Amino acid sequence: MSPEQLSSTVQTAKHICSSAGVRFTEKRQKVLEVLIASPIPLSAYELVDQYQVHYKEEIRAMSVYRILDFLQEEQLVHKLNFNNKFISCSHIQCCHDHGMSQFMICTECGQVEEVAMPKELLHSLTQRVSESGYSMVSPHLELACICHSCEPQI
Repeated sequence: MSPEQLSSTVQTAKHICSSAGVRFTEKRQKVLEVLIASPIPLSAYELVDQYQVHYKEEIRAMSVYRILDFLQEEQLVHKLNFNNKFISCSHIQCCHDHGMSQFMICTECGQVEEVAMPKELLHSLTQRVSESGYSMVSPHLELACICHSCEPQI
């Protein structure tokens, strides 16, 4: 991502937080910037390390966890349960609803692609869950995949 795109994405995140009446502190911004700049999802401890590399200052893991909770609440980052890592939302700049996210996670290189789940698929999943006697808590869908770059290597 170019510096201009990063700046624009951060400005949009600031606007989202301001509109929600919550503070987008400097540390929250820096953690988000590290995630946006990363080509792969990062664990909280990897974020601590990358924060140090990017900003030449330390941040405690506990602070990173609190910041990640905040960024998730504001829908600026997603937690991937598959590998217990975090990724910035690829839809921060969009101004329309994308519904629920579906993540394709390469099991070889760790690259993740976020796409909007079609409403028909979400409806079908919700209906099957209900028919099975359950209520869906989160329709967030993660698929273990192999990306086209890694596919020829296996």
